[in-house]
Amino acid sequence: MRFPVTIKGETLSLGDRAKFAAYIKRCKDGAYMLKVERQGETRSPQANSWYWAGLGEIAKEAGYDEPQELHQIFKARFLASTDDKGHPHIASTATLTTHEFLTYLEKINRLCIDMFGCDFPLPKEMSNA
Repeated sequence: MRFPVTIKGETLSLGDRAKFAAYIKRCKDGAYMLKVERQGETRSPQANSWYWAGLGEIAKEAGYDEPQELHQIFKARFLASTDDKGHPHIASTATLTTHEFLTYLEKINRLCIDMFGCDFPLPKEMSNA
């Protein structure tokens, strides 16, 4: 399971304490390993705006009322996983690194071509990531 944290000096701060607490509550007693790794760069505000504009266009083409509907569908399809206890988890696109987000977009593009017959092209700044 992944949880965003910030380290300042010798202090580690959780990004979403409630989500972390809910996850820990489901864990059985026992020994666990906590891995801390540096987070890669996340997408730019421009890439975020482009993503939502693209979702809006695809939503219109595919007959969805809101881009948020497609966002949830794509997340469930491409960002779903289970932890070592079998609990389901869907990652937030906000925590994806630039490379992970590009991979996510490529999967969306293939699905859009196959299902809707329309392209979800990558922005220039993303295709060089």
